[in-house]
Amino acid sequence: MEGFESDVRIGPTSMGVDIVAFVGEEEAEEAGRMQGTNEFQLAHEFYDAYKACRKLHSAEEGNPPSQSDLDALSGKLKAIALRVGQLRLFSPNEELDDVGTADLKFLLVPSLLGGVLGATCDLAERPRTLRQALVCWRGFAADCQRLGVAHRDDIRSIDRNPEDALDAASKRDEKIARYKRSKEVDEKVAHLFAKKRAVLGDEFHWGHGSGFDEDMERELILALLGRAVAQAAEDIGSAEQELPLLDLMVARGGPGKAPKRPPPSTGK
Repeated sequence: MEGFESDVRIGPTSMGVDIVAFVGEEEAEEAGRMQGTNEFQLAHEFYDAYKACRKLHSAEEGNPPSQSDLDALSGKLKAIALRVGQLRLFSPNEELDDVGTADLKFLLVPSLLGGVLGATCDLAERPRTLRQALVCWRGFAADCQRLGVAHRDDIRSIDRNPEDALDAASKRDEKIARYKRSKEVDEKVAHLFAKKRAVLGDEFHWGHGSGFDEDMERELILALLGRAVAQAAEDIGSAEQELPLLDLMVARGGPGKAPKRPPPSTGK
């Protein structure tokens, strides 16, 4: 791929996802464009991507986005993730207190990318992109677990082996508990975003100022990270149930196709 350093790996030294493996030829140009950005410029790129992801989330039910919009957004997020790795904003040995507030928001990138990949509506591509989304969600959850910003029950759900699947009643209880936790976090996030909007004029303006200090900014991002892990637990479970159905569809030749049948016997 031309335009960016193809040997860059987004691994344990930054975020727990190898993004390079996901970058196709059409996305290489965006990655190359962003290669020289500094942290300040990267924050602006993240602002645009995060705002687009929020819009995507709110539009999914009533007016789902086009595949071209999803592809453009996933390309942008992949480029941001690559640049985060190049700038070495994170280290596998650092603790949460070592991560600067200005950098903390970039930990959300794999979660955001997983959400966009998981929204793919092209059934022919969905098995591939859904598997990529699983890598993103699991890598994101591992980072949050390492930094201590993930609820242990969400991590337990994400790491659970298929043979240790819960019975129906326990699974329902787990979902109810997660829903209650998530609702509380959603209310906290909404309050902080509203305060930021009132003080700074834009809830998606990443940074702090008079009336919205660094502690509040950090509290907001940590809440977003914890909430995203809870969502990852839900999304991973759904994806793991959907993938066998998608694989079956592919084996049948595609959407709406009947299973392939052996050729008729010639009687010889």
